[in-house]
Amino acid sequence: MADYFWGAIREKLGAVGSEPLPGQGRPGFLWACNNLALKPLLTFLRAYFLKGGLLKGRGGFSSAVHESVLLFGVNARRYELMAGDKGPLERIRREF
Repeated sequence: MADYFWGAIREKLGAVGSEPLPGQGRPGFLWACNNLALKPLLTFLRAYFLKGGLLKGRGGFSSAVHESVLLFGVNARRYELMAGDKGPLERIRREF
């Protein structure tokens, strides 16, 4: 399950570009609030209520949760890239 989730995030990042744009610095508080809290919540509400996930029962709920968590993961990785963090492996390499 975890491999599928992270694979989907890598696929989305590859499709839209995982590198931050030149000239972008560390993202601010408003960027984080918008992209890490508000957008995933709105994505869940759209998928569950507007796209008919409510009528599909448990499957619709899990699909809406998956879609919003995937968006959160993509935006969290973008935040790390914009902040200059290369990921957990890079942090481990720096420690040793």
